[in-house]
Amino acid sequence: MNNYKRKPCLSFPFGRQEIVLFFACLLLFAACDKQGPMGPPGEPGPDGTSGGQGGGAIVYQSTGSDNFDWAQTGTSDNADIWTLAMNDKNVFTLPNSIKPLIDEGGIIIAYFQWDGGWIKLPAIPIHLDSQKYSYLYRETGGSPTVEIKARIPKGESPAYIVSLKLFVLPASEYEEIVLE
Repeated sequence: MNNYKRKPCLSFPFGRQEIVLFFACLLLFAACDKQGPMGPPGEPGPDGTSGGQGGGAIVYQSTGSDNFDWAQTGTSDNADIWTLAMNDKNVFTLPNSIKPLIDEGGIIIAYFQWDGGWIKLPAIPIHLDSQKYSYLYRETGGSPTVEIKARIPKGESPAYIVSLKLFVLPASEYEEIVLE
């Protein structure tokens, strides 16, 4: 008998584990491709059981293309009244779909981003309180709008606004709030 070892025809610089791992990865990435058109959409699922009537919170946030600037819209003895002008308008127009939420007791909560943080705005008419910033919800031309106001001492300028967020909450979302 011959006691010599047969030399393999091909020699790889990799071990058996590396080769198995390579082919497993190749199979994983190559096998996940569906050829042909997508099938028809499935049937809609059942309605949820724990949601509130009228849906949940709706969030509207300004985009990077929004241009914010303050326009002086009034004056009093010791302060100037400013309105946040957005995209050449003095109001933030919301979709008509939120009107039923508001009509049924829902609320709007407004925040603006300034100086590295978010500031919650009180929902009060600016001329009735000494708050520096506030917002006012109303319908303008049949569309729901939010107007951001500032009451700034004469000679000062309002804050530079980076971004604006409006949360629209149906009445069912805040029933637990107790007013004191």
